[in-house]
Amino acid sequence: MANEPRVLIIEDHDALRAMLFAILRHQPLAVDTAGTLSAALERVSTCDYALILIDMNLARDGAEKFFDGFRRIRPESTSFIIAVRDPKHDVFIDPDLVSAVVNKPLEIDTLADVVREC
Repeated sequence: MANEPRVLIIEDHDALRAMLFAILRHQPLAVDTAGTLSAALERVSTCDYALILIDMNLARDGAEKFFDGFRRIRPESTSFIIAVRDPKHDVFIDPDLVSAVVNKPLEIDTLADVVREC
């Protein structure tokens, strides 16, 4: 697993985070998860992830705060970032950081395809 690209799942709902982990661990990836903003920032401070999957509807503007912290911690990062959003909620998605957008409810095949593309 040491040679596999690492992916970080940032999701504050335990069940969805576990489901995403179960889906992505079947890909040729090493998978880490974070359920809070502080955990996510701690993870990116110690690892330059190939891929980050982030819930854009994190509590208390968590996604926006994550992006601010990510820019500060990893200004030269080449991480692919997939934003997962609820299309019923208006959220700002930074086109300079986000590589792809996936709408909720997630379809497993669509998510797997987007991850493979990234």
